[in-house]
Amino acid sequence: MTHTQIIIAIIIAAGLLGGLTNFFLFYNLDYKKKECWINFLKSIFLSICASVTVPLFLQIISNNLLDIPKDSTFPDKNYFILAGFCVLAAFYSKRFLDDLYAKVNKAEKKAEEAKQIAENAEQKNQEIDDVEEIINDNELNRTFTTDFSKDEIKAVSHAILVSKYSYRTIVGVAKDTNFPEDKVKGILELLKKAGFAESKKNRKGNDIWKIIYKE
Repeated sequence: MTHTQIIIAIIIAAGLLGGLTNFFLFYNLDYKKKECWINFLKSIFLSICASVTVPLFLQIISNNLLDIPKDSTFPDKNYFILAGFCVLAAFYSKRFLDDLYAKVNKAEKKAEEAKQIAENAEQKNQEIDDVEEIINDNELNRTFTTDFSKDEIKAVSHAILVSKYSYRTIVGVAKDTNFPEDKVKGILELLKKAGFAESKKNRKGNDIWKIIYKE
């Protein structure tokens, strides 16, 4: 039998064993009554369902019990561990399925929250494709000073956007634009105030700058 076939056989057998044990311990064994056989079938099917979901449970808790190690064979003891786990899940089938549903629901909520956070971060850090969007921004125009012209702001923005680097140093932008470093810094501070730039420290402790999407 293959590895997959053995696991399937263990899951079904453990589900049946757990279901039978559950039935004989907790139900009235009056075989003449119809309810007895209904409870029997209910116990068996519910236990098999719980046993089948054990691999899902292992995946949720990031357990690698069923994984085959690289350049190695699957340890035989893991089959016995899986069998015990499936019997336990089958015996407490209803409680196990309820707990598993709660874990799946919680995992989905966390995944959705993480996706939303990632989308928000991606949108916030999205680079501007058109420099004219910066130059024509009303809020930026309201904060213009006599120190910087539109062409100068456009030149600094363009020098960062066309660079192969995600972040630029003031020194690098100054060389590309032939502007004094003080002027480049002032323009970048203006863009940051208007929401079109962000800065952080590099390993040397110097400010590095990036043009970003304005929310």
